Amino acid sequence: MANGKRIAFLSVEKWEPGMRAFEEKLVEFEWFSGMSWQQHQKSSLSMLSVLEAQGHTPAEISRRSIDKDFGVQLSAFNLKLNGANVENIFQAYKTFNDGGPYLDLLSVDPKFAKNDCRIQSYESKKPCLTHKIDFKNKEFYESEHVCSYCQSRLNRKLIGFSSKNTNWELEPKSMFYDAIYISALLQNKTLANQLVQHDAFTDIEFNQKILYSKDKGPFNCQARSCAIYVTLKKNGYTNEAILKIISSPEQISQLYSIRDEKFEQQNLF
Repeated sequence: MANGKRIAFLSVEKWEPGMRAFEEKLVEFEWFSGMSWQQHQKSSLSMLSVLEAQGHTPAEISRRSIDKDFGVQLSAFNLKLNGANVENIFQAYKTFNDGGPYLDLLSVDPKFAKNDCRIQSYESKKPCLTHKIDFKNKEFYESEHVCSYCQSRLNRKLIGFSSKNTNWELEPKSMFYDAIYISALLQNKTLANQLVQHDAFTDIEFNQKILYSKDKGPFNCQARSCAIYVTLKKNGYTNEAILKIISSPEQISQLYSIRDEKFEQQNLF
């Protein structure tokens, strides 16, 4: 039996301002190898069963969820905010040292938005979408057969997000992603009401390597966004109060603070 390890995000039962609004828990479970969605779904169910045995009420928040009317609809590729998919908003509002945001990405297929050459930098290592050329090595950037954006990737840096009249910095990590995802939850009341019946949230394709407070990601995860939302709801915050928090970079940044880093290390490992 192959073992898999993934992070589950837990809501905080007794939360108050100044505390981190989610917990991370490393879960070890049976992993089903293979690239098909069926294998990913089996792995997801295995992870959920471990959390259930530990007394949690978990939910898979992704397109790999077995519950198409719940988990699948909560995927950032399906969940909508003001008529646009959360994934599209996240990609379209990116700003780089040489351009952005790219608001035309709000209305395209979310997979295309995620792979658009204009929002790639060196770290992404994605192919040149315009000319269908795979990333391989440094020669990729020097090739005259890739688009101008891909040629300049080595010098491109993500510097933040620009949302209407608000500029969002890159720290705390996932702050902007969580803000737009939770905003979408507030507009999708049926899904949001179902969500608060759970206390643990997973995304089987999200493979966080280390603690949130460190430098290496990935960090943006819809399961974390759900945990933050449920924490606030279960601790008595109204939708209006939540919207006020997540609309302000200064206020939402407080949801990621750590009171006891030693406890965080023990909980993860």
